[in-house]
Amino acid sequence: FNALSKNIGKIAIQDYWGLALLLSTGVRKMELYAAQWSEFDLDNGAWHLPAERTKSRRRFTQPLAPQTIEWLLQVKAYSGNSNYLFPSRKKGKSDNTHVCENTVNHSCLKLKKEGKIPWSEFDPHSLRHTCRSLLSKLKVPTDVAERYINHSFVGLKKVYDNHDYFEERREAADQLADILAPLIDKNNLFRK
Repeated sequence: FNALSKNIGKIAIQDYWGLALLLSTGVRKMELYAAQWSEFDLDNGAWHLPAERTKSRRRFTQPLAPQTIEWLLQVKAYSGNSNYLFPSRKKGKSDNTHVCENTVNHSCLKLKKEGKIPWSEFDPHSLRHTCRSLLSKLKVPTDVAERYINHSFVGLKKVYDNHDYFEERREAADQLADILAPLIDKNNLFRK
């Protein structure tokens, strides 16, 4: 995020906040980039992903830490009146479409090619891996961490454990945001 913040302009501010949201929520890239504002209950700190937009094809509610809500409000400042968090940026496209699946990938690739991002293996999906690893580092129990990134249980656990771990995931979201916020939103640099 230090490298990204130094290159705002080469990477869109919307992409910066999108990457922050990918890291803090652990969702898959297009679950975020195709998200609509109607899925969010910011007053209660929850994001309700509809079943048709999740890999597991089941509805998923992700708790949102206060810092994550702040980052969403930054995205809102740039999304205008669009229904989408990340509306298409192409001229002539209507507000009823979201950014292309590869938009943020291209931004990151450009920075990598210019040597602005020091990790050759970095791509937006890497943030999902990083999120899960940080949950382990925070000693979040495995079942909670797996549910946090919307992984399904397997075997008998899938049959017998139907608990959604929402409150436990909310606590994990808060812990994760506490360690991410100083890195992502350093000195409120990008407040619109």
